Amino acid sequence: MKTHTQEHDTINNLSDRHRKAVAELLSPEFQPKADCQWFVMRVTYGRADKAVEHITREACKDADENPNETDDTLSLPYFAYTPHETKVQIKNGKRKKERVACLPGYVFFYGREADAFRFTHRSNEDEALPFLDFAYDHTSKTLSGTDKRMIIQSHEMLNFMRLAEIDTPKAYSVTAEECHFRKGGKVRIVHGVFKGIVGRVARIHSQTRVVVTLEGIIQYATAYIPSAFMVPVED
Repeated sequence: MKTHTQEHDTINNLSDRHRKAVAELLSPEFQPKADCQWFVMRVTYGRADKAVEHITREACKDADENPNETDDTLSLPYFAYTPHETKVQIKNGKRKKERVACLPGYVFFYGREADAFRFTHRSNEDEALPFLDFAYDHTSKTLSGTDKRMIIQSHEMLNFMRLAEIDTPKAYSVTAEECHFRKGGKVRIVHGVFKGIVGRVARIHSQTRVVVTLEGIIQYATAYIPSAFMVPVED
C-alpha cells in the first residue's frame, strides 16, 4: 500500500507529465497522427478531472511499458484534457487565484478510437470508467442511421487549448447570451499574450474580445483586445 507521501509524489508526476504533453501538443513541431483524432467524451457532472487523471495514469503506464507507441512530438500514446479557467477566490479575507474546471461534464480525448473506447463504460477492460462515454452529434448520422461520435478537428482543438491554457482571470468561458458578435469572419491576434489565437470578435461586458468556440460545447473569451492587435483570416 502506498503511503500518503508516495501517493502525493505519484500525482505530482502525473501532473508534470500531463503538462509536458500539453506543451508538446501546443508546440509548432507537433504533428497529428493519421490514425488519431480528438474525441469528445461525456462524464457525469464534476468528474472530468478524475477521468483525466485516470486516463493520464494509464497513458504514462503504457508509454513506459511500450515506448514504441509514442513518437518524437508527443511523449504519451494518447491524451485526455478538460479545460480550466482562473478564478479569483476570497478566502479568510485574502484574494487567491485558483484554476477551476469550466466544463465539468466533458473530456477531450486525443488518440485512436480503440484507445478511447477502452475507457468507456461499454468496455470490458480493467481501465473502463463507469461514468465515461463518447459524446454524440445528434444532427449527423452514420450510414447505418446512428448518431455520429463527436470529433473536433485538430487545429480547432489546439487553438482552443492555447487560449484555455493562458493563466489569467481576464479570459474565461462565456455563454452565448453574453456574446454580441460583430459581423465578419474570424481574426487572428498578432500581438500580446493572446498572440496566435484565432476566433470571432465579440462585444462582452462592453469590451472587445475574441471568442473561440467549440460548436455545441463551449465558448471561451480572451481579455480585451485592441483592434490594432487583430488581423482578418479566411475561414
